[in-house]
Amino acid sequence: MLRLTRSIAWIIGMGAAAEAHAFEPRWTVGLDVSTERMVGQTGVNGILFRVERATGRGVPELAQRMRIDWEREQGEIPVLASSESGWSLLGRISRGESEVVQWRGVGDEAELIWSITDLRERNDVPPGKVPRPRNCSWMPPVHGQVHGQWFLQVSGYCPGTSSALSAELRRLLSGSKWVEVRPAHGQILQVLRGDRRAQIAITPVSSHSPAAATNVVILELGVNSVHSQ
Repeated sequence: MLRLTRSIAWIIGMGAAAEAHAFEPRWTVGLDVSTERMVGQTGVNGILFRVERATGRGVPELAQRMRIDWEREQGEIPVLASSESGWSLLGRISRGESEVVQWRGVGDEAELIWSITDLRERNDVPPGKVPRPRNCSWMPPVHGQVHGQWFLQVSGYCPGTSSALSAELRRLLSGSKWVEVRPAHGQILQVLRGDRRAQIAITPVSSHSPAAATNVVILELGVNSVHSQ
């Protein structure tokens, strides 16, 4: 079941809100909440999802109304419930879709995010153009479209020091005609090639680890499509 993660949520935040709302009227009637659908497409490893958001004092009651409806529809199949990092979570799989509701906060600061994933549909993962260092372990890519721009994000775990990885990345980028557009800020590289730009974050794994290792996050942004250039 797909749950929003920190690495994805900030990308979704880049989009504006659309006017169309998917929250059922019976869930929101009488509640002090504002609802919106986040614009754009976001996916993980080829599976796209859409996101609805609600804010306001009525968020906890909205979550409970959704849970009551879900439990009635699910029958003997339980609705999953848990909590993590300050979020309360509900999840289910229904009619070929995975749905996750997560909410936190109180009063006017309360927020609810509802993500819906069609498990029956899988899309091609757009190819990345930033060369990746060898011998790294890579997480499934996060990809989509926001404000007409395609993005692709991959995260990896690489053996060796951050300075060695940074030197290898610079060599690979230069050989692939990427140009560093500004001096590195700490361990963050900003590069450009044609109408595509990329940001690469390099951070060492805890110094308490028995062997040197480095985390790397590559975010590519393209004006029209990640397939260009």
